[in-house]
Amino acid sequence: MMRGTPGMRLVLGVLSPLFLLICVVAIHSEETKPWMSYQEQFKTLYLDRATAKLREAEAKHDSAEVARWQRSIDERKAMQPAIAQTYLDDIKFADRCVTCHQGIDNPLFADAPQPFRTHPGDFLKQHDPSRFGCTLCHQGQGAATTVDGGHGREANWPTPLLPAAYVQASCARCHGVTHGLADADHVRHGSDLFLEKGCYGCHEIKEVTYLPKFGPPLTPLKTKLVDARRWMFAWIKDPQRVSPDTAMPNFKLSDDDVGKITAFLLTLSAPKEPERVDLEGASAEEGERLFTERGCRGCHGIKADERSVSPRVPHLAGIGSKVTADWLDRWIGDPKSYNPETAMPKVELTDAERHNVVAYLAGLKRAEALPPAPDLGRFNADDGKQLVRRYECFGCHAIDGFEKMRTSVPNLAEFARKPVDELDFARTTDVARTKWDWLDRKLRDPRAYETDKIQLLMPSMPLTDVDRADLIAFVLAFDVPALPSHYVRPATPAQAARREQAWMVAHLNCNGCHRINAQDAHIANYFERKNLTGPSLDGVGARLQGQYMYQFLLEPKQVRPWLKLRMPRFPLNEAQVQLLVDGFAATATVSNPYTYVAKDAVDQEHFQRGVRRFSHYKCVQCHPTSIDQGLPEGVDPEDLSINLMLAKTRLRREWIKDFLERPKQIAGAQTRMPTVFFTIDGVPKVEKPREDIDDITAYLMSMVEPPEATLQAAEEVKKVETQKQQQVDWSNVQY
Repeated sequence: MMRGTPGMRLVLGVLSPLFLLICVVAIHSEETKPWMSYQEQFKTLYLDRATAKLREAEAKHDSAEVARWQRSIDERKAMQPAIAQTYLDDIKFADRCVTCHQGIDNPLFADAPQPFRTHPGDFLKQHDPSRFGCTLCHQGQGAATTVDGGHGREANWPTPLLPAAYVQASCARCHGVTHGLADADHVRHGSDLFLEKGCYGCHEIKEVTYLPKFGPPLTPLKTKLVDARRWMFAWIKDPQRVSPDTAMPNFKLSDDDVGKITAFLLTLSAPKEPERVDLEGASAEEGERLFTERGCRGCHGIKADERSVSPRVPHLAGIGSKVTADWLDRWIGDPKSYNPETAMPKVELTDAERHNVVAYLAGLKRAEALPPAPDLGRFNADDGKQLVRRYECFGCHAIDGFEKMRTSVPNLAEFARKPVDELDFARTTDVARTKWDWLDRKLRDPRAYETDKIQLLMPSMPLTDVDRADLIAFVLAFDVPALPSHYVRPATPAQAARREQAWMVAHLNCNGCHRINAQDAHIANYFERKNLTGPSLDGVGARLQGQYMYQFLLEPKQVRPWLKLRMPRFPLNEAQVQLLVDGFAATATVSNPYTYVAKDAVDQEHFQRGVRRFSHYKCVQCHPTSIDQGLPEGVDPEDLSINLMLAKTRLRREWIKDFLERPKQIAGAQTRMPTVFFTIDGVPKVEKPREDIDDITAYLMSMVEPPEATLQAAEEVKKVETQKQQQVDWSNVQY
């Protein structure tokens, strides 16, 4: 048996208390971890709230609820602190966020302080934390158990916790389309803003196919402008001074650079000069009336206190000081002949009507003349061409000689994937070292990161705080993690069409004449009555048959000929129209268009009951049933609604039924359609409301003539049958 030496016994005597102290410190340190403290706080909070629920159940003498809450209280009391972990085996990832966030899926903690509060919204119904964890959406360091560690605020951790303002970026990382996705409004708005502000002119994006040039062509400016030198110089120098609400950004160019670019643009010539227009006899007063009546004011502001429907639409105050009457006449007559990618539709006007509108617009002069341009003879046009190349003006404008040029600005997907330590913060000291803070400063001050060696050219854009945050979320969404396919939800054709439709509706300024997304038509501000505007586009995909909408958009026809506002013809091809139709249908969660059934295929008993009920409820008082036979007598044409002879080829059967049952809920309280069959609360107002609705719908979907003619024909048939029954068969008479 080995005996220790005196030295060994001395060392053991000294080290034993030290080892014991280390064990005590380690145990104490482990028991005072922040996550354990949070769990103790949560336990106390849980017991308080569960006990309150128990008392409520006891007061109601609900034995089942009493037993449930008592069992829950006993289980919670018995629980000991422990790390909670979700392990995602398919990506070999451990997520321990619920160690502290213990109330994440419990509605009992909807108003609790963090980190115990219930997750907002309905995300967890589709994103079970046990399947997805938390960090796939929120980022951070899932395996950590400290606050700073879990939130990813440690050195060299690449994905810190996303601030709440940007967390919806994660939606777009898995979902191919966020349009229509619940609780993804911010990143969807960022996507729309990216297109609406023209960011795609410089930054390539593959999300949308319908991407025409954001600005007008710059080729025929000499023949377009009244004073090309003065106007071009003032516009390039400071666009907002010329037109305060324009979408054109300010590049903050020096006078010399502006002069060079102006000199270059003046060298470009139009392929075809506009023909001279004779305005003798044209009436500016009549033109002003037509300008509102035909819908032009739905898009364009014309007075100082007005705004256009969007900053991209030119404000026409002072337009007579800007463009020539010859150019205006050509432009209004056929916008696509000047700019094939324009959003400006072709309004159906006679030559005389067009000349009246031109005379009116030509008389809108600037109150204050633009400053004179410097002598452009001292500027080299070739230098201006190089500046156009450098600032990549061709990204937004078609310019002769730059047709094949592509912008060279950073690809946003590459930027989003870049580690934050590779971003250039230049000399800034007040910008937090995160990707979103870098972007926020960039959008506030595009040239904040400029250095002596690097000159930045991005212009400044006027953005609200919300717009800026949503754009940042959209850009961050390009950082798509490598995930197994079952995590990803690629866009379906319907979802892709819905995204395209949202962009096209905004680009074509449909809100100028139509109510959409619960926003009244812009032109309603200039009409005495809102029913004089175009029909609402909210729910139009559920209202109209797909093939009807497709044909109407390609070749608009008068549906309400008594109204003066006309649907213009937009420069859309068949594929673009199909995307619009599919997108409207997807927005309304319907798919295949309904096609009407021929009268012979309809149950005749249904049909005959339908025409009688239709006549009984006097639908023709407001709805014409034949344009050829004129309009109802004694009715103000402005009070009339759609011609119901068109219903079978225009409306969807199920929509008719739903509308007859709930007109106010579908069309809004402002609709003049009365609640005939049910009250707003759903109480029947007639004896057999649903039978009446079914019969009337069957009639509408197969009517081929006015109801009076159908009823008269039915009476004639009935009379003939009665006469037949009354005839005596003399061969059977007994003599």
